[in-house]
Amino acid sequence: MKEKVKANLIKAIACGNDVAMSGAINVLQAMGQELSGDSQLRVLQRFQDLAFRAQGIAETKSLFFPLAFDTSKISKLPTGAACFPFVHRQDINEKLVGVRSWARECKQDFADYLASREYRHTLYTVVLRILENHGTISSHPNRGPFFDSVVERYIYDPDVTFEILDLCEQDIFVREIIDRDMLEEPVEFGLTLLQLSVCRGDLLTVRTLLEENLGADTNAYGKTPNWTPLWLACLLGYHDIATILIQHGADITCQDSVQGITVLHLLSQFLSRDEVEGIGYQALAAGVDVNTGFVVGKEQQDGVTPLLASVLTFDFSGGEAARFLLDNGASPLYFTTSYSEAYNLPVSPLSLCILNIDKALIESILSTDFLSWPRVSRISSVRVAQAVGVQLMRTKTCFRAMLETGKNYNNLQSILRETVGWVESCIFYWKPDWSPLGFAYDIDRADMMKLLLKIDPGTSLDIEDAGASMNILAQCVIRHNFRCVKALVRHGADVLGSTRMKDDALSSVFGGDQVRRDEMQHILQGESRLSRIARDMPSILSFVLDHLESLPVEKRGGRSVKSILESWQVDNAGIFDTLVLEGGSEELVIAEALRVKYHLGHDRVQPFPPNCTTLMGALIVWSNAYGYGRLDQVRYLLSLRPKPKFFLPSGINLLQLALIITDGSEFRDIVLRARKCVDANGFNS
Repeated sequence: MKEKVKANLIKAIACGNDVAMSGAINVLQAMGQELSGDSQLRVLQRFQDLAFRAQGIAETKSLFFPLAFDTSKISKLPTGAACFPFVHRQDINEKLVGVRSWARECKQDFADYLASREYRHTLYTVVLRILENHGTISSHPNRGPFFDSVVERYIYDPDVTFEILDLCEQDIFVREIIDRDMLEEPVEFGLTLLQLSVCRGDLLTVRTLLEENLGADTNAYGKTPNWTPLWLACLLGYHDIATILIQHGADITCQDSVQGITVLHLLSQFLSRDEVEGIGYQALAAGVDVNTGFVVGKEQQDGVTPLLASVLTFDFSGGEAARFLLDNGASPLYFTTSYSEAYNLPVSPLSLCILNIDKALIESILSTDFLSWPRVSRISSVRVAQAVGVQLMRTKTCFRAMLETGKNYNNLQSILRETVGWVESCIFYWKPDWSPLGFAYDIDRADMMKLLLKIDPGTSLDIEDAGASMNILAQCVIRHNFRCVKALVRHGADVLGSTRMKDDALSSVFGGDQVRRDEMQHILQGESRLSRIARDMPSILSFVLDHLESLPVEKRGGRSVKSILESWQVDNAGIFDTLVLEGGSEELVIAEALRVKYHLGHDRVQPFPPNCTTLMGALIVWSNAYGYGRLDQVRYLLSLRPKPKFFLPSGINLLQLALIITDGSEFRDIVLRARKCVDANGFNS
């Protein structure tokens, strides 16, 4: 099977579609499989496509806009980083998936691209597009190939850098800036010349503008929302430019005016630990709060901390930014809140790591001596973050997580074991009476359910959902969750348990007859879980019965499977009767197989109403009540041996019953069949 899957994934890579190719690579990686030589060549060729590279990088940078979750309207879904990778996002962004695959599978090619002129030009275009969305410019400026001056040529032609200008042009460039007083005046699209040179990644022009004869203001931000040159350098990951700006007095405590993003939020855009530390330590020394974005005393926080930002956005540093922040006091528990129409979900760095199955970062988090959430104990706050993480994980299927992240699913069990204390079942964030298993069955995460049961074999399976008054097995049955039902049955879930009839239900039948009510309460233990399986999931019944047969007799309460199948339920005389009374043609086939295998009776007196009708009589009543939909079942019973009894316990016979509840025409076929039984039953028509 694995080889077949691998072959299909390789075909997907060959098709050339971005999401198919990148997703297939990630799934193969999660399976622990390596690409063949031909597939590696196709992948490299695809990643070298200029449009793919430009669009992919643009998507990664655009995650910062907006970075914060939009809380202005609960019904408005978040955008930017806030919608990734949450349940609100309906479609996987193939470019982001592709960039992850590219960075992991073709490390050298990815590194070469980040050092290329092409990459810097892409980043410059991204900044212009974002400024356009902010309303700073109405369109991308383009004045054509002819300009009045060297400075204008530099401004409007992104291919022009200081290094391609000859010495004479460089001198003219400087004189024009001085003579026309252009140093601090924003150009047409809102950037100062220093900001512009930073966006281009043009180190020589930055140096020139900072020299004494020019002395550009390192903190001027033109018409942008406080995007100082240093802030832009950090956003774009230009460590060399950021370092020079700091040396010339740039304010490292800068932050944008829209979201409050500091340079610490942008550390993940640098490429190495050295670069991260080079900027990070200077920011901390200047007083930038490592947990900025979090306001102490607020019950919930809508800002995004630097650590959360490093997990939300594309991480060029390979986790080094997150580790640096953790080492310097960043709390993995400080959260922001994702708002939706259905619920408000607190999201922390720890919970996102669990969602993304990032085992290495989770281990770093749990080994760090971080600060606890204010006024909440450390253990309690960790437990909340863990619970939300597991809840987030349940929103993402196995395949989607493999498609997006390529994380090896061998990590899943160890992550669950390390991050969640299963000793306590009350860890769900807003429904403390739910079991962790409740997360799994809710949207068919049988894989997670199996792991939870393996991690803690003693987990109770009888915890009820307080709202539905059903245990986990019953919930899985009514949801038709076949895989979870099988997992629970194999683990030992009690399929024979029942819910006793409610007192008000008995009162409606027997009124004030307390003796009769007590008698029936003793007899009618309520609908068993096995009966519910027969009603809602009859196709899985044989699997459940085979499991029951494999158990020791004492595990079945000393009863045989036959006696279990013939145990009275709320309104019928056993599982066979349930299938015949309520099922269709497929259920009749299952019922007949059970009757033959276990020698089940087919003409038993039904318990409700008590002692007044047989299975055949009940079918005739049901046929009237449900539009004569039980005729096939009646014909089936009449075909069996011995023939069903013609007289009911109440004294009425079947023909009389049929004539009483109908005009007789619809039951002509039954009457004709029943007449064959007249002599045997001593009935005179």
